[in-house]
Amino acid sequence: MGYPDLLPSNYSDACPRVADCSETTKMPCNIPLDPSSPEVDDIIEEVWRELTHTSVDDKAGPPPLIDEVIHMGGDEPVLDCWRKSNRIKSYMEKNHFNSYEELLVDFIHRINSIGIGLGKRPTIWEEAWGTMPDSLDKRTIVNVWKIPSTPRIVFDATMRGHNVIVNTNMYLDWQDMPWTRMYDIDLLLASPPLSSEQEELVLGGEVSVWSERIDLSNQDSLVWPRAAMGAQLFWNGKQVRMPDNCTAKVYC
Repeated sequence: MGYPDLLPSNYSDACPRVADCSETTKMPCNIPLDPSSPEVDDIIEEVWRELTHTSVDDKAGPPPLIDEVIHMGGDEPVLDCWRKSNRIKSYMEKNHFNSYEELLVDFIHRINSIGIGLGKRPTIWEEAWGTMPDSLDKRTIVNVWKIPSTPRIVFDATMRGHNVIVNTNMYLDWQDMPWTRMYDIDLLLASPPLSSEQEELVLGGEVSVWSERIDLSNQDSLVWPRAAMGAQLFWNGKQVRMPDNCTAKVYC
């Protein structure tokens, strides 16, 4: 770990699988950043400045990150890592945070502000949005992915004026999901149903492949043909019916 101060003080990069924090998270990559470290905000901002070529010393050509949107993450926060950090406990007492959820909300606000300050629209996962649905900047896009909660989150987020990206049932590394299931997805499914104004706030969908389950040996078989079905769904904008002779077309 090149910058150990970015992680909670109980994290051990020498023995990541036996350190208290890593045991809590089950996976070392799930260890959250330490919001009490003054280096965290600085490094995040400078990394994004390098990616967008907005650094003061940057005289390079066109920016590599030209999209308006930048994803901030925020899913599955493992707050037990923070609970075991004396440095974070001291920071919370000094800054009058009464809970780790309050600290998370403050951290998300700080990180979002960095992205907005660089002219980007931040995107966060639904868990992060759920901690602060009424105080989040309306420029923030909500990325939904949890199967049971998607209809409610899509309605609540759009009702509050947020754009939404739907990721539900579109994790391509879920190998038990056949490509025909892509035709069961309705990007505008919500509970209660969306108004026409709310439907306009649903930007579309996203198919994802997470690296824990993929390498060159299975990359093509995991991505295709389901990504193609996702593209058809996104281009159409609503739920589409599986075309006649679709199986023959896919495998020919």
